[in-house]
Amino acid sequence: MTPRTIAALGVLTAWVAALGFLLVSVPNVELMTLSAFLSGALVGTGGGAVVGFLAMAIFSGLNPYGIAPPPVYATQMLGLAAIGAAGGVVGTRVAPRGIVSVLVYGALGFALTVFYDVLTNLATAVVIGATADPWPVVAAGLAFTVWHFVFNAIFFAVLAPPFLAWMRRRHARRLA
Repeated sequence: MTPRTIAALGVLTAWVAALGFLLVSVPNVELMTLSAFLSGALVGTGGGAVVGFLAMAIFSGLNPYGIAPPPVYATQMLGLAAIGAAGGVVGTRVAPRGIVSVLVYGALGFALTVFYDVLTNLATAVVIGATADPWPVVAAGLAFTVWHFVFNAIFFAVLAPPFLAWMRRRHARRLA
């Protein structure tokens, strides 16, 4: 790993974590999912996973509302790592223009948010001892996070295409 790569991962990690703190007081509205995804599109699958993992470790570890219990903390980091990796896989393969990309990225933002919330809600069920039947806890958590799905779908639909188009123009040789 080159010093340039390490620096890029550090800057992207700081960017993702900072965006987490930017909206920390607004329930279920965040830009970390989108920014981790875009980071993966920029630096690839492995780099996106590293950025997502480290950014969530920083954000959740320093959250002003307190750190999550260990199982939830671990799934938060793994979930955002998977989203960063997804950016490396998908982010460079869908053309970032036109209504189709808006729909694709909106659906992707929705699906990745559902994945993340199911994962962390399952960890919450473990924390509260509902391991025999975790699905009522997961369902209750998902009902609370509907706005999370909606806002991330909108953020992905509206912001991902222009950012990816800019990244393609600016970093075409790296994203090929």
